[in-house]
Amino acid sequence: MELFLTLFILVANVVGLLLVYHSFDKRIDKNKKFMYTMICFGVMYILTLIIYFFSSIGINNENVSESSRNLITFTFVPINTIVLLPILIRSFNNRKMNKITTRQLNRTATIMIVVAIILIVIEFFSFRSIQKGIIQIFNERQNEANNQLVNMQQETNIQMNNEQSNVINSNSETENKMDNQEE
Repeated sequence: MELFLTLFILVANVVGLLLVYHSFDKRIDKNKKFMYTMICFGVMYILTLIIYFFSSIGINNENVSESSRNLITFTFVPINTIVLLPILIRSFNNRKMNKITTRQLNRTATIMIVVAIILIVIEFFSFRSIQKGIIQIFNERQNEANNQLVNMQQETNIQMNNEQSNVINSNSETENKMDNQEE
């Protein structure tokens, strides 16, 4: 499962990077395209962290929050990038080259803002649900570990009681033998 998730995240990031990189105008220098691509990914990363921050309000478990934050951000940054950025970048490029009007660009930007808002709402509740699920699994495993510890302590106590009983019985038998020998 971890391998599948890691592979998905890796493929999604590569696809996102390539889509954004190739969405920029072909006349732009490759170094600038690469820099713009990294800036776009950085902006998406920051936006995803902001959504995560708000979704984690009221969820107090630092160990789980750190691991879930990494999982969530590295999964959803490329998804957000793939859904939003290529269309916006191409529309902006088309407007620069006068292939579309400002009105068409504004319409596309408005649609993408609506899509972004829908994504933010969905991600907020998804992030919250994922965090609560991870905390629940963490707590269940911690309870299992605690139960195993309690069971081990009980077994140790039982063994110690048995050993004490054996010692007492052995002492009693020795005393009885001694008493019988004295008589």
